[in-house]
Amino acid sequence: DNPHDVYVMPPLREWDISALEKACGRTFSPGRLEKLQRAGLLGSVADTTVNASTSNADDSYGVANPKGGVVVTRVAGIDPAVIQALRALVSNDEEWDV
Repeated sequence: DNPHDVYVMPPLREWDISALEKACGRTFSPGRLEKLQRAGLLGSVADTTVNASTSNADDSYGVANPKGGVVVTRVAGIDPAVIQALRALVSNDEEWDV
C-alpha cells in the first residue's frame, strides 16, 4: 500500500483490440488506430533495446519504459492522454465527430 507505487502496463498498441471490441459489443471504425498512432498515443514502434552505456541520464523514464507503456501510479492514476486515446478508440462515429 505504498503511495509511490508505479505500474507499467504494455503500450496500447499491444492491447488485445479484438477483446476490447467484444467487450464494447461492436467493432471500432477503420482508421482509429492509425489516427492514434499519428498522435503518438499507442507507444513506441521501434525495437527498443537500451544500452545503459549510451543512454541519456536525463531520460530515465525512457530507459525504464522504452516501449512507451501505459504508466499507472497510485497518486496520479493513468495519464489523461491514455484515457483520451481509449475514449477515442471506443467512441462511436457520432461521438468521434464531436
